[in-house]
Amino acid sequence: MKLIIPLLLITSLLSVKTAVADQAGRKHAENELHARPAVRITVGVRDADIVGSDNFVRRNTIVGNKRGGVYWRNETEPMAVHRVTFENNIVRDNEGWGLFVDGATRGTIIRSNVIEDTGAGRQKTAIRLGKQVGDVTLEDNQVKADKPLFDERAKK
Repeated sequence: MKLIIPLLLITSLLSVKTAVADQAGRKHAENELHARPAVRITVGVRDADIVGSDNFVRRNTIVGNKRGGVYWRNETEPMAVHRVTFENNIVRDNEGWGLFVDGATRGTIIRSNVIEDTGAGRQKTAIRLGKQVGDVTLEDNQVKADKPLFDERAKK
């Protein structure tokens, strides 16, 4: 059973469509997320735009954020979000980086996205992985940035 609900978790945005949610998990889909100059989209367990573990973030357009595109908050293991699937999104021309997975999160899947700087020189890094980040699956992403991947994790 699918329910159409307004995406109330996304705050301070100029343009928001509708999200689709089902009983199996939370989905944030088919939104245009054009943030105000001092705002980025955050993923966390509380007071975030996308809240909690086991989320699906699909078919969104995230453009022109002044403090990065999408940020997984720097939280310890018990407070971090886990098993977020981020797929089929467009992340474009955000300041600094497109996606920054931070904190002790695990099970993140980043798949089939377009993550790009279109020539403005703003989104220098496409995907950034913080020092404490656990397993991340990166597959079939189209990336255009000075630095496609910046991985801060210790090499094993």
